[in-house]
Amino acid sequence: MRVIADQAFETYFELRMLRIPEGLEIKGSLAAHLLRCGAPVRLVDGEPPKPAPDPDEPPARSDLLNIDGTAAEVLAWVGDDPDRARAAIEAESTKDRPRSTLLKRLEEIAA
Repeated sequence: MRVIADQAFETYFELRMLRIPEGLEIKGSLAAHLLRCGAPVRLVDGEPPKPAPDPDEPPARSDLLNIDGTAAEVLAWVGDDPDRARAAIEAESTKDRPRSTLLKRLEEIAA
């Protein structure tokens, strides 16, 4: 991957301050970093990097229930959806050792 600086700027990369002059061609991981962080560069060659996940954004809910996951994972899958809560109750109830506290919380959501 290659980018070219559209204007002069400064940035931190790998714990160092870098001064990037206008028109400089940059390759590799520094180029990917500059694209990801929104520096004034344009992509010349290669695929743009995928954006880093937003730590404040909740993870996407899967369509598949993993009833053997932790209680927190099951509750994250359910969210506040009563239909999903009922599906999780049914799946948890068929286990040899159903988790009573999880079932109680799921029943509250399903109601």
